[in-house]
Amino acid sequence: FPLNITNSVDYTLIGQCDRIQQRLCLHLVLRLGQVYFGLYNDDLSGGPALTPSTWYHVAFVFDGMTQNQSIYLDGLLQVTRRANGVYQGTQGFLTFGLRSRVTNRSYFNGLIDQISFAGRAKTADEILRDATLTVHCSFDRG
Repeated sequence: FPLNITNSVDYTLIGQCDRIQQRLCLHLVLRLGQVYFGLYNDDLSGGPALTPSTWYHVAFVFDGMTQNQSIYLDGLLQVTRRANGVYQGTQGFLTFGLRSRVTNRSYFNGLIDQISFAGRAKTADEILRDATLTVHCSFDRG
């Protein structure tokens, strides 16, 4: 739920940086009004321009086997590409709403409802379900 989007500022959702070097800095941001998946000079952006004061479901997927980076918006694939390598960051703080260890710290100006991580690349069907499922009731147990 970005409250403000300008073309001159990055609004960071998640950041992690060992040191400022390719594939050692992760930044998941809103840049120039679009969703941006950065591995520091090995980056991906795309999709429609976002509207302030609107809720979005954003999914960033990195498949280590294929080295594919993908961005989903509201459950739909927006853009994908093969990265030049896998993310190698293992140290440094994991930040939410802030990107640190760069010359210009950038804060997310808005609301974040939920963040989750998976230890594998989710499928397009799983991401669509995550983005659109409002309630899950299990009737399998007595």
